[in-house]
Amino acid sequence: MIDISKLLEIIKDPDLKIKINDLFVENISLKEKNFTLKKKIEEFNKVEKIKSKLIFENNHYYVQEKEDKTGPFCTKCWDSENKLIRLHNGGSSDGRHFFECPNCKTQANTGEYNSKYPHNQAEDY
Repeated sequence: MIDISKLLEIIKDPDLKIKINDLFVENISLKEKNFTLKKKIEEFNKVEKIKSKLIFENNHYYVQEKEDKTGPFCTKCWDSENKLIRLHNGGSSDGRHFFECPNCKTQANTGEYNSKYPHNQAEDY
């Protein structure tokens, strides 16, 4: 890389010195923008890779990789912020099993009844 300070010492023309200095500053700015864009592309590719493996099931997202399925993950956090937040077991409400997101506090039931709580399935219709 060229030592800009030595180059500016050699050059006698003040207008040329200013132009070289301006180009040097612009070069640094372009390198910063390039770095930022590379980071955005990396993040976009990461999101797209996750998105291609997401499946929606029982009001939650799961990540399916070959035979392995991990999750459940919060639909609100993923849909609004592309954050893959694992849901915590929340227990049962009206006898239905539900999960809660530790990030946004959203609760979503699985649609399945917890066998500990009696219910009348006819009431569901």
